[in-house]
Formats: sequence, structure tokens, C-alpha cells
Amino acid sequence: MPAILMSIVILLSIIFWNIIVSEIEIIGALATALAFFATSWAAYEARSSAKAAFTAVELTRESLYEAKKTTFKQWLSLLFERCDEMHNEIESYLKDNTYLANNLEPDLYLDQVYNLIVRDNNLSAFVRQIYHTLNYIDKEFYGPESDISGKKDYAEQLANNLSDRAKIIVAIFGLKYKSIDHIDRHKLRTLLQKLDFFKNDLFFPAVISERQFLHRHLSMVFYNKYRKNFLLNIQSQIQRSTYSSLPSEFITRRMNVSLFFSILLNYENPAKKHLENSFKNYTEHTENELSMMLTGASKEHKVNISNLKQFKGRAIKIPRHNDRHFKVELKTTAEILNLSRKYISKKNKHHPKLSILDRFYLYNPMQKMGIREHISFYPYVHNYANSLALLKLKADESQQEKIKELISLFNQELKRELDYLQSL
Repeated sequence: MPAILMSIVILLSIIFWNIIVSEIEIIGALATALAFFATSWAAYEARSSAKAAFTAVELTRESLYEAKKTTFKQWLSLLFERCDEMHNEIESYLKDNTYLANNLEPDLYLDQVYNLIVRDNNLSAFVRQIYHTLNYIDKEFYGPESDISGKKDYAEQLANNLSDRAKIIVAIFGLKYKSIDHIDRHKLRTLLQKLDFFKNDLFFPAVISERQFLHRHLSMVFYNKYRKNFLLNIQSQIQRSTYSSLPSEFITRRMNVSLFFSILLNYENPAKKHLENSFKNYTEHTENELSMMLTGASKEHKVNISNLKQFKGRAIKIPRHNDRHFKVELKTTAEILNLSRKYISKKNKHHPKLSILDRFYLYNPMQKMGIREHISFYPYVHNYANSLALLKLKADESQQEKIKELISLFNQELKRELDYLQSL
């Protein structure tokens, strides 16, 4: 097009040369305008060419993207198929191996379970297949690296095809409990967390069945596992009037963490936040519980005294160091209470579990030797000692300070346990 225009300009210049010479200034302006037009046209052509090239690049890119997407899905489909095959084999294997299957129960200690699971060749092969599949999703995904949600969608498809106990096995392999060399545990754990592999899972049937009442159920599990045991030790310290230290046997106890807490506190899942809140709210809940106990201490003490009175007229055999016994007849309520307080004092000087009170037994002296009724004296004395100590604390002007100090010490121990759990 510019060549044609140039030819026309030259032809016209020859024909009208005399006019051109006389009107040279006007012609100069026209020449400048024509030059600008030619430059603009060249720019337009260049832009059109660039746009066409860009469109071609985009088409190529889309073509490559679709090709990569197709290839990714094809290979992933093969990996999923292999996972399904191995999953069926594992389910059959666990069905035949009941001992192994029974070691996936939530209340078992991790040290009872771990070696049995990770050293099993069949389970190891299955977990390796899961690892390779997740690694393929993460490394070969057709979308941009920032598209984590796209990767998570494929990981969720894999997770949805696994049984709950298969997921427990995978989760155990990902824990940082002991070193293993046949699976890259660190990379497995990283993938499980990065892809939110367990985001919808509660793992254990007892928890799954309580999904609608999850907070209530997990609060009860936490109470039975931690708060209940801690409260018994708090009561023991109150009986001893010791508020600034913890029992040595409690501090040096072994941290036997359960499979339940090990898994639910180390992976993102619907139960994790509830359990974390239970640990977080321990101090508040225990203070409230002790406050209620102090409020009802007077009534509880009357009940405990009444329970002890029922033993009036009975006899008690008390063991001696030489394996002999001596007998004491409980003729009055005062004798019963005095004997109780005497052995409460002895119990508080020793480890509660080593108290000789649990070896006492009561019987009716009027009955013949062969049919004597044996009754344990310890539970009644323990309850009496507890309510007596609470009444003493209730009358103490510094009771709030003492309670806070004691609970704070136990909360530090609970925090130590939580830190250990979350380090797995």
C-alpha cells in the first residue's frame, strides 16, 4: 500500500512540477503529512503483526496447558487405580489380621502401636503408594504453583476413597515419633499438611458417631484423659495442705500419649480446634470445678460422716509389718473418726497409692470366722479426708490465692504434655 501511494506521488510531481515549484511551502507541508501517514501506517501494520503473534502464542500456550492437563489426569487416574487396588488389599489384610486391626484403637498408647504399624511391609507399601500419588499431585499439577486449592481438590478425591482405618495408618506414618528409613516421613507429613489431606476426617468410629455433638464428646474425652487425673492429684495436694509444689511422682510420670490425641492434634481436622480449646480452658474449668466442690463441701462432709457411722459395732483388722494383724473394735462414732483421721495423717505423709488403708477390711465380730463380711475401709476414709480438707481450705482467708497457685502448677504440666503431643 505505501509503494502504490509513493508511485502516485512521483507521477503527480512530474505532471505538476511547475505548480510544485511555485507552491513549495504548501507541498512541504503535504509531504510532511504524507510521511506521518506512512509512519502511522507502518506502526499499524507492526501492531497487527504483533497482535497476531501474541494470539498465536496464546493459542500455543492454551494448547500446551490442555495437553499438560490431559497428561496429568491420565497419569493420576492410573495412580488412583493403583491406590484403590492396594487399599482393597489392605482392607482384606486387616480383616484377616485382627491383632493388627485391633491396634488401631484410639485409647491405645502410641508406643504400643507405632512399631507394629510402621514395620509392617504391607502397610508400608500402601503408604508409599499414597505418598507417591500426593507427591505427583503436588509436583506435576498442570496449574500454576500458587493454585493450592486445585491440588487440594485432587488430594480430597484420593482421601475420599480411603477407609477411616487406612487413614489412621497413613497418619501414624506421618508422625514424628521415631525414625524410620523406608519412607520419607518428613515429606509425607509435609504433603499431608500442605494438601489438607485429613480436613474432613475424624478417624475413629466413636468420634464419627458423635459428629453432631463433637464439642461435648471431645470435652468428655479430654476430661477422662487429663482433667480427671489432674483433679485427683489436686485433691491429694489439698489434703496435704500443699499448694506450692506438685507430687514428685506426678512430675516424673511418663508421658504415655494415646493414638487418639496424637493424631487429632497433629493434623488439620474438625476435632483439632475443640481439643486445643480444652487444653486452653483447663485453668478456668478446673477453678470452676473446685469452686463447686468448696460450695458443696459441708453437705458432702455430712454424707461422708454418715457413711462412716454405718461401721459402728464392726471390727477392723490392721496389718503390721511382720505380716500379723491386730484387731480394733469400732464401738463409737468418735472411735471411727479418730481412727480415720489418724490414717489420713499417715496417708498424707506417703504416696497415696502406698497407703496401708487400702489393705484394711471391716467385718462383723458377731459372725463366725468362716462367713465374715469383708468391706474395704479405704474409699470411705478417702472421701472423708477429701471433704475435711475442702472445709479447711474453705475457711482459709487465702483460699483463692492458694487455688490459683496450685492450678497454675498443674496447668504448666498440662502445657508440657500438649507441647509434647504437638511435637509429634
